[in-house]
Amino acid sequence: DVVALCGQVDRPARLARACDTIVKWDRHSNLESRGALLFREFWSRSRVIPDVYAVPFDANEPLTTPRGLDIQKQETRVALFMALGDAADSLAKLGFAPDVSISQGQRLIVNGQAKPVSGGDWYDGVLNLNLTRQIEGVGFEPFDGASYIAATGFDETGPVAEGLLVYGQSSEPTSPYYFDQLDLYAAKGRYRLPFRRVDIEADPGFSRLTIPDPKD
Repeated sequence: DVVALCGQVDRPARLARACDTIVKWDRHSNLESRGALLFREFWSRSRVIPDVYAVPFDANEPLTTPRGLDIQKQETRVALFMALGDAADSLAKLGFAPDVSISQGQRLIVNGQAKPVSGGDWYDGVLNLNLTRQIEGVGFEPFDGASYIAATGFDETGPVAEGLLVYGQSSEPTSPYYFDQLDLYAAKGRYRLPFRRVDIEADPGFSRLTIPDPKD
């Protein structure tokens, strides 16, 4: 609906680049996605516009409502265009063009180094949740969201589990385990988590400690 809105004849000329960004956006919040940050800023404003939906929420259809934008209504179109302009202005204040990619505009500072992080806010409908705050000179900095990531399934021999800890295994900045798994998370990778004894004992750091029974 926003793409259709941008194609309407009453589109303000100053929104040409913002509209072009929305049209070309891949509809994802990946590192290379251009338009995700613009849409997030736009939708954070648009979602509170009165009667913005073409079909309002219906308790009898909770999975499919609300849906669509009421772009046939003049006042709704005006409000949506204003929200898009405000979203572009918000990015401009951070030094970004409307088509800034997530890798350029959404980063976490770890020991002075900017680390690109994908994901979006809860109202984006993004499963990879990363709440952000605006930081001058950085852009959007994630501060809460994805933490322990795990995927578990089964093959013909039993459980298969993969996972990682986004924030690393230590909160101490001088530790080698401080955000040590962030790069793997950003690359959409995961560790294979050992489940079977043979996998556990094959770990280079494996050791065995026998604790004697205090009664003995």
